[in-house]
Amino acid sequence: MPALANDSRTDTLAYLPTADDRAFVERLRAGDRRAIGILFDRHGAAIERVLERVLGRDTEVPDLLHDVFVQAMIGVTRYRGDSASLRPWLLQIAVRTARKCIRRRATRRILGLRTPGELPDAPDAVDPEQQTAVRRAHAALDRLPTDERIAFCLRFVEGMQLDEVADACDTSLATVKRRLVKARVRFERLAARDSLLGRWIEEVAR
Repeated sequence: MPALANDSRTDTLAYLPTADDRAFVERLRAGDRRAIGILFDRHGAAIERVLERVLGRDTEVPDLLHDVFVQAMIGVTRYRGDSASLRPWLLQIAVRTARKCIRRRATRRILGLRTPGELPDAPDAVDPEQQTAVRRAHAALDRLPTDERIAFCLRFVEGMQLDEVADACDTSLATVKRRLVKARVRFERLAARDSLLGRWIEEVAR
């Protein structure tokens, strides 16, 4: 994240209050580059993992991660939470960013354009059958409505609690529950048509 983080961190902790202090949010609102660097160091890995859970192994994830923090810095002046709420807030931005990416790719597929992003298979040390199953799982996820796919991935892949999923999706708990029921039915129906994927899901669920 070189464009956002300060290259020199030697006096960061001395210069800034800790990331748990109320003053830290004020530093972010003021555009303090050192505070931005701490924000990324503290939350970047978690946000990147969520993007990967939703999109799979994808070459666009680093750029999308950068976009999330750029959007955060643009919107931080309107942020009214405290330091404890920064990660849920960033997760909401990440979900919106992933949603735009999925919909953009769907449009490209409809238009017959090449869709960038998917990484090649993992190294040979990984079980080739597992590689295939994961690839087919993401192909099935590509067929779900965007909001259902995001809720499904946050809940069943990332392992978030229902209230966390609702917060990240910026919607009600009831809406998330409906999306999850629909997504699970659709996904299991698609998986049932693929013997390898169906068997792999059963093994993972054990």
